[in-house]
Parts: sequence; structure tokens; C-alpha cells
Amino acid sequence: MFGATHAFLPERNGIRPNTLHVILHTMTLATLVVLGVLTAQQRWPNFWLFRVTGQV
Repeated sequence: MFGATHAFLPERNGIRPNTLHVILHTMTLATLVVLGVLTAQQRWPNFWLFRVTGQV
């Protein structure tokens, strides 16, 4: 079905990863990392303030 599509990784166990599929997973991982960093940056000062003063 996808035999004529571009793939830069070698075939392993009869599966040849499509280039666009690999890019999709890479972008998904990058998005999750960015969201995690932004969430950590947003919560860190409030969490620290709560632990020090006992109030938000």
C-alpha cells in the first residue's frame, strides 16, 4: 500500500517507517516537551510560594 513512499530508515521486521510518519512522531514528542516545560515554568513560582508562605 505504501511501498512507493519515501523512507530514510531501513526495513526492520518487515516494517519500513514512512518519512512523514517519523516526522509526525517527532513533532508530537517536541510538542509534549514544550508543553511540559511551559507547564513547569508556570507552576514552579506558585508552588514555591505556597510551600514558603502556606498561601497562594
